[in-house]
Amino acid sequence: MRVLDRKPIPNETSAVVPSRKPGLVRSGPSAAWNSPSVPLLDTTDGGRTGHALAGDLSAVPAHGVPLVQRQANANQPAQAGGNDKRRFVQDAIEFLRSAADYFRAVHGVAGAPGGGAGAARFSDATVRRTLTGWHTTVDTHEKIILDELAGDRTLFQALRTAYTEAVGSLLGGAADVAYRPVNEVFQTYRALVFEWAMPVQNFPGITTPLPPSAQQDPATKIASLREGQIRIEVLPDAVMTQQEVAKTKGAAVTEYKVVRGGIHFRHQNGHVATFSGPGDLVARIQTRYPPTMNRQGPSGYGRGTTAEDIAAGDTSVQFHEGRHGADYLRFFREHPAPQFTGRIGMTVQDFNAAIETYIQAVRTYSDDIKKDTSHRTHCVGVTIDQYHAAQGNPTIECPP
Repeated sequence: MRVLDRKPIPNETSAVVPSRKPGLVRSGPSAAWNSPSVPLLDTTDGGRTGHALAGDLSAVPAHGVPLVQRQANANQPAQAGGNDKRRFVQDAIEFLRSAADYFRAVHGVAGAPGGGAGAARFSDATVRRTLTGWHTTVDTHEKIILDELAGDRTLFQALRTAYTEAVGSLLGGAADVAYRPVNEVFQTYRALVFEWAMPVQNFPGITTPLPPSAQQDPATKIASLREGQIRIEVLPDAVMTQQEVAKTKGAAVTEYKVVRGGIHFRHQNGHVATFSGPGDLVARIQTRYPPTMNRQGPSGYGRGTTAEDIAAGDTSVQFHEGRHGADYLRFFREHPAPQFTGRIGMTVQDFNAAIETYIQAVRTYSDDIKKDTSHRTHCVGVTIDQYHAAQGNPTIECPP
């Protein structure tokens, strides 16, 4: 399945396709983190309300690290002018920075022999309560920045950076106390962490940001990972031929292809005796660009044009395309692959029916991926339909 993206680049006549932006692997307080201010098939046949942390932070000494106690007003928007609202957001940023320092300090004590009282700061209940409070805080303050502070990029990005550091400090400590890999802990609490703050890594030559579990073959440069019963291969970005450019009308594409294995069986007396296949599904992802396309040019529609993306500085074609790849990975993670229900002992007729049911289920699964990424990446901000209408080429992709 190809997802076509055409975006205009100032002072250029060729169309541009928005791209995605990759990030760096986050693996705890000492690791490199994805900074929000820096760009953080159809062939299915083979073919947000309060600082929940306030009590916790004041209950345990910060072991020499000063904690800025601003929770009292952190989620009560100021009723005054812009300066007060700006200070309100700055208070939240300082709160998150102090929280990061606090958990780093407690982490050091909790990690000492015996763990001590500090270990309790990383209990499952505390982690969940803390992440929930932080999520609400950031959600509330991002809205203030966007709606009442003209989308101030400096404040917006500082807020995201402070949140990211706080989450890394908290979950890095939780991982060490529990003797678990930090990326595994991130997965445990994924539903409580903003997607843009999750660990990702950038591989050379690949637009799609990938999770820490992905590995890149040094020879082929193909990155691979698994999600459930789906084996995912992310191919290096490619440059289109002139024939391909003509076919896509100058658009970049981020393609995915879901491939199923064959099913073979032997029968006896009208019943299946043995069979092989279909095995796991294989999903392949690749971004392809026209040879003269400016990948850092501005996205014309969808991701890259939302208020949040603009405030975060994520506005390029490459960032947009990266969102398509991230959409595919999210879909694979959240939607289990179709399962083949054929079994030994079935009649041949029933077994063949199970094969056809499976083939159709895989085809539907693939089609649903396209709908999902369209909703998430094309039908937000300046939608693809609005963009095309402005170009005199009306389309209908997004629901009214």
